[in-house]
Amino acid sequence: MGSFFDDGVDVSVGNSGGISVGDSVGNSVGIGMDGAASVDSAEAVADSAESSEGHGVIGIGAGIGGGAVVRFQRIEEVGVDGVGVGAGSVPVTLRIPADRDFVVLVRSAAGHLGARAGFSMAEMQDWRLAVDEACGLLLLPDEVDATGEELECVFRLGPDGVAVTVSAEARPGSKPQVGGFGWSLLAALVDGLNWAEEDGRVRVDITKRAAQAGGGRRTEAR
Repeated sequence: MGSFFDDGVDVSVGNSGGISVGDSVGNSVGIGMDGAASVDSAEAVADSAESSEGHGVIGIGAGIGGGAVVRFQRIEEVGVDGVGVGAGSVPVTLRIPADRDFVVLVRSAAGHLGARAGFSMAEMQDWRLAVDEACGLLLLPDEVDATGEELECVFRLGPDGVAVTVSAEARPGSKPQVGGFGWSLLAALVDGLNWAEEDGRVRVDITKRAAQAGGGRRTEAR
């Protein structure tokens, strides 16, 4: 099944649940349900984001037992935990159902952006695991009904690394257990870590820098 949008972005969902996204000039990104991702062009995400006059918003929906939405939006300037994002950068927002089965999509997006940031193989493994743990911190226990709830992940690619903010609706039990195993593991994998609660949502901010750009400095808040 596939659909082709007016702005040249093609989204296909295979029978096995995999997703492929392509544009009108041949760039494509494929995401399998096993977490593997294939990219035919390193500029595929940026090209797709620019296809609506360089500053519009593209919504991509894929229905896999609940659905996921990817949105690319051009902004002027953003900075997260020291990883600056200059003018014309493209933050990538991914919203998924608050269900661990969908975290594979977040890991795949993290892997693609980590490659663009120049992460080594070891850094890439740490980064993908860190993003997985950040999502896990905000997922409610299996016995709690989270029907209709979403995780939102906003990635920002900077000149020396990648930052992501993972957020969810604030509910009893949804705050990160600072000092717990998951938090301690996350702190060991990234260069910047913070959490906050505001406007009815809980968020976790993590930053990782490429070693070639001076990564390895650990900062933890709260």
